[in-house]
Parts: sequence; C-alpha cells; structure tokens
Amino acid sequence: MDQHQPLTDDALDAAAEAFERLRPRLFGIAYRVLGSVSEAEDVVQEVWVRWQGADREAVLDPGAFLAKTTTRLAINVARSARVRREAYVGPWLPEPVDTGVDPQVGAERGEALELAVLLVLERLNPVERAAFIAG
Repeated sequence: MDQHQPLTDDALDAAAEAFERLRPRLFGIAYRVLGSVSEAEDVVQEVWVRWQGADREAVLDPGAFLAKTTTRLAINVARSARVRREAYVGPWLPEPVDTGVDPQVGAERGEALELAVLLVLERLNPVERAAFIAG
C-alpha cells in the first residue's frame, strides 16, 4: 500500500485480526528475549505500529514478518537495556509472568525452561550434575 493512500476500514480490520491472532506468540518472543513484561509489551506495541505502516500486500507470511520484527526490536531493546543494567547491583532475573491468562505463554515458557535446564545439565560434569539434581 502506498503510505499516502488512506487505509480502508477492511484493510485495517484484517491487519488487526492477523496481529491479534499472533499477539501471544509475539509477546512470548519479546518476553523470552527481554525477561521483562513491560518491555515485552512495549515491543509488541511498537510491532503493531510498524505493522500498520507496512506494505502488507507485499508480505507473504504475516506470522514470519511479525515474528522477525518482534525479534529484531527485542534484541535492540535488550542491547540498550544491558547498558542500563550495568549500574544495577545484584543478580538480574526475569520478571515472573502470569501464565494463567494465556496457556500458550505458559507452554512456551515451560519449553524454554526445559531447554535451559538441559543446557545447564549438558555443561556440568557428572559430579556437578549430581549435585545440581540432588540439590
């Protein structure tokens, strides 16, 4: 779409429907990158703004386009957030997120946690692994 041409209500409704269908996935991506609910929500909002201005007729796969946009924006925020966190004293931990509202977020978070534990176990020697599991 030409950015100078006004959006029709139908086009905007279709864009909003596609975005809303994918919103939980986009939030999940942003949250896993950032570990912050508020920063993830901000990224998802920015993705919506960019989706509104995109030439959606040229987009072959809205899910891929939105996921890629979310990932890139979240990485940019994480890089700038890392600079802000350098002044923070103490361990940085991701914010807990209420997964009861959206089971998909809970499932994605569970899968990410399982993978993280497997990666930790893989890097430990047998004694460390036993201590980790027994602890």
